[in-house]
Amino acid sequence: MAEQLPLQLNIRAEQSFTSFYTGCHHEIVTSLINTANGTGEQQIFIWGEYGTGKTHLLQACCQQAHQ
Repeated sequence: MAEQLPLQLNIRAEQSFTSFYTGCHHEIVTSLINTANGTGEQQIFIWGEYGTGKTHLLQACCQQAHQ
């Protein structure tokens, strides 16, 4: 098995679920909140074009899980 490499990511406090404009993506945000709280899926794969908020959601998940 290959060694897992950590992402070099700086957590930005202003990027949370409350500051994310969900638009029509309520279902994925709810799933991510549940996952970050430990009650959802263990893994979720998100893809999308540049600038769609993937990093924002990753940061929000990290903050939620940390709390």
